[in-house]
Amino acid sequence: MKIRTWLFLSFFVVMVLPAVVIYAIYSILTAWNEQQSLNEYLELVSQYQDVRDYLTDPELYTFDYRAHEGIEEDVEGVADITLYREDGYIVHQTNPVRAGTQREAMPSIYEGLYDAEMTYSHFHMKEPVFVNDEIVGFFEVSIPRTERLAYVQSRSTLVFGASVVVVLFMSALIWFVLNRRINKPIQALRVDMDRFAKHVDSSESILYKKRDEIGELIQHFEQMKQETYEARKRVQQEQKEKETMTAALSHDLRTPLTSVLAYTESLQERELEPKTKEGYLATIRKKSLHMQQLIEDLHTFNLLKSDTVKERKVTIDGDEFFEMLTDGYDELCASKQITLNKQVNMSGSYDVHVNHMMRLVDNLVSNAIRHTPIGGEIHLLFQDAGQLPEWLFTQVDIDFQHFGVLIVQNEGETIDMVEANRIFEPFYQSDSSRTKEQGQHSGLGLSVASMITKQHGGEIKFIPVDGYGTMLVSTFEKKEESL
Repeated sequence: MKIRTWLFLSFFVVMVLPAVVIYAIYSILTAWNEQQSLNEYLELVSQYQDVRDYLTDPELYTFDYRAHEGIEEDVEGVADITLYREDGYIVHQTNPVRAGTQREAMPSIYEGLYDAEMTYSHFHMKEPVFVNDEIVGFFEVSIPRTERLAYVQSRSTLVFGASVVVVLFMSALIWFVLNRRINKPIQALRVDMDRFAKHVDSSESILYKKRDEIGELIQHFEQMKQETYEARKRVQQEQKEKETMTAALSHDLRTPLTSVLAYTESLQERELEPKTKEGYLATIRKKSLHMQQLIEDLHTFNLLKSDTVKERKVTIDGDEFFEMLTDGYDELCASKQITLNKQVNMSGSYDVHVNHMMRLVDNLVSNAIRHTPIGGEIHLLFQDAGQLPEWLFTQVDIDFQHFGVLIVQNEGETIDMVEANRIFEPFYQSDSSRTKEQGQHSGLGLSVASMITKQHGGEIKFIPVDGYGTMLVSTFEKKEESL
């Protein structure tokens, strides 16, 4: 239930429930009063008759005070009375201040004769007294409703007490619910926000399952917190990678740069034979190309890591593009006495980053050439349908319905699975014989290849096969319309 709905209902209950309770008590009292009124009326009439019989004595309506001596004992303990002479003078009254000193106006005396009047506190009755059909006086009787007053007072106390109990109960109930529904979750949210502001990582979530405004607020905060934690981890990881990158790049550039400086100084300061000079220049060129390759790998790596620089994909069809990707490696392999076997079986349509795909193939083939012994073989395969060739060291499962595959297989020594699982980490270089040319590559080639593969919706695997060599398997997603 939404908090606004709950608050409205709470307000309605707080306002209405006490009124309902009070009305119920009032109804009960009213019903009881109606039931008791008849009995009380009959009892009052009976008392009035007893008083009336005493007050019909004509001798009472004179200024003879001796005639009034028995009234206090016989009547005034039951009722308050006022006796009027026929001319309106008060001859006796329960409150004797006015007796014999005041005359009541006759119209007011005649008003309400014989009318029995029930007020909140008294029963009133006024009648004339006759002697031989002549009025000799009037009496007015007021009998207090003692039992009713006591009852009303007790029931008023009961109603007040019940009202206080209801109000206290409702207040306690509202406080309890407000504390549970609003105060506690907000307090928990505040504590978690304080911890979050102080960069205290917490995997614990606030336990609040209700789908109200506070629940939505907590859910959004938890989502924001999780995203922020992940962003912090990414920043920390990127910072660590930058530090590693800086250290690795400094190390990888220092050696060739030192060689270039040394050979350059020799060329400037010494007279060298033409053959030696050519060797120095060739070494300088080789080291310069190596540094250029390091910078290009680093540039590509940063481009792929950046979210701001995105190369637009283009749609390609058939074998032509992939045939082009395999060109240019025959002479390089031949110069190293390595046999290169190429096979392209592609027919689907693909959305690709052309330059990145070229870099992917170049990095995988360069890695294979670097670790293939003299006289060894490299196989370069593009395929997107049918059965994979039997010359593979081991068969792999490829979902050709959705993916094409690039496989680069080379003979040579392998590495163990521990190193294989880390081979795609930036700047990682194995200590095994596969990296015996330490310092001749940046350690970014396979990491860049992995990023390009993911950029094209696929995944890359490094598969060492003991006794044969290694396979690098990279998949890339087909265009939807060609599926």
